[in-house]
Amino acid sequence: MIDLRLGDCLEVLATLDARSVDAVITDPPYANTGTGSSRFSTSASIPNETQFFDLWMRQVWAELARVLKPTGAAFMTIDWRGAMACERAAGVVAAQNGYRFIGIEREPEFYELSQRRIAAAQVYGRQPGLFDG
Repeated sequence: MIDLRLGDCLEVLATLDARSVDAVITDPPYANTGTGSSRFSTSASIPNETQFFDLWMRQVWAELARVLKPTGAAFMTIDWRGAMACERAAGVVAAQNGYRFIGIEREPEFYELSQRRIAAAQVYGRQPGLFDG
């Protein structure tokens, strides 16, 4: 079952049952909001973006801890060279191998791209890999 959702991750995660997820693969956005509204500290020494990102990541990880099974695992990348690719790749692999997958995309263009890639993977199924015998 492939369940790709368009929306904010905190809002979508809140709809999932506790201890219902085996693994999380995430590539969160970077600390670059650039808006003055993200400030929650009066310390001028900490950039607004860093403060906002720290608070947001704490909220996200608290929600991920809630939905992960006790034996679950979480993987995160924060690297501009792989931006959002890990989630899309996970969806494709899930589709090709019959795994359950819940994907969350905030931006409509990435949601549509993920839909197309996952749909193609469902049509073509699992392709032989480099290490297949």
